[in-house]
Amino acid sequence: MKLNLRRPVPLWLFLVGLLLVGSVAAGLAFLPPLLSPKDFSISLSPSQQIVIGEPTSHGSGAQVIVKSLHGFVGRVSLKAVTPSNANVSFSGIGSNFDGRDLLLGSDNALLGLNATVDMNVYAQATGNFSITVVGTSGSLSHSATLRLIAQDVAFSQNPSSVIVQQGSSLTTRLSLTSINGFAGNVTFNSALSSFPDSSLFKVSVSPLTIFVPPRATVTTSVTMSADEFTPPSNGTVSVLATTFGSSFGSQSWLRTTPVQIRLAPETLTVTSYVFNSNSNSTLWIRNDGSLRVLINQYNVTDNLGNSYYWCLQSYVACASSPLQINSASIGGLNVLVATSCTTAGGPPRCSVHGTQFTFQTGHSYTVTLQTSRYHLFTKVISF
Repeated sequence: MKLNLRRPVPLWLFLVGLLLVGSVAAGLAFLPPLLSPKDFSISLSPSQQIVIGEPTSHGSGAQVIVKSLHGFVGRVSLKAVTPSNANVSFSGIGSNFDGRDLLLGSDNALLGLNATVDMNVYAQATGNFSITVVGTSGSLSHSATLRLIAQDVAFSQNPSSVIVQQGSSLTTRLSLTSINGFAGNVTFNSALSSFPDSSLFKVSVSPLTIFVPPRATVTTSVTMSADEFTPPSNGTVSVLATTFGSSFGSQSWLRTTPVQIRLAPETLTVTSYVFNSNSNSTLWIRNDGSLRVLINQYNVTDNLGNSYYWCLQSYVACASSPLQINSASIGGLNVLVATSCTTAGGPPRCSVHGTQFTFQTGHSYTVTLQTSRYHLFTKVISF
């Protein structure tokens, strides 16, 4: 008798066997995680950040990533351990973070999803620092370390204070030095002065954008120009510089320079004069200086001390305009004396001190001119 050992296996039996094998394999695959203790991990992205090391600097952003391991569900408290010249703040979006604790829910645990919190890092000084972020849940504790590189730009100006004379300009050198490896473009957005009239006092920076290499010093020019009639005064010039980095965003520096505007010298010479009448004389005046001159008032005094004061400037109490004499030119000024100092239809622009007088033959008179720069020039004329 012969046995047939090649009888075909029923299909249903094959499928049952296949399912049993698959179930055993899946069970073996999931068994280690199920048997492993529930835990979490913590990491930082990125693990290194660059910031500007100044008290007013902007923060640099990183992410704290907390991941559930082996079905962990619970609350993880975050804390940052920082050096004395750096600080950290946490912020998160959604209901899983309340400003201090991060909640890993069952969905995160079962699906293996990460929970993230934003971390803003600030530095008050330059240097290289380590910031440790610690996550704690009960007896479980894990940490991750951020390497913080705080850079800056040092500014110096030569000269540090400026004296500008009317009708002239002065250029200072503004030096920028990289600190702790800073590298990037610095743009000078504006140059502002405390002087009220920007048409009379102007400030410019060139070049407007300059690249600062690491561990190097570069310079730019700040030019200040005063119009020839800029009022003398003390003020400041402020230059605003800005840089932009991919990690720390934008950072600005404001640098201020004391500025003094001084009067320009003037040289006037009365070359000749003529008496047109006993109340009117014309003086011919040469300007030997390099700038225009405005004569805005004069006094005529006789030998007894009596005087006439005349205002030529366009002040509230004056109705006329000053006499302007260009550089290397001659101008004529009418010098008046009279028995009355009234001006029809306008405010009086002359006054008498002492007794009224007219020009008399054989007498001398002292004419004192005053310019808009407050310089006085005196000429004695004889009738």
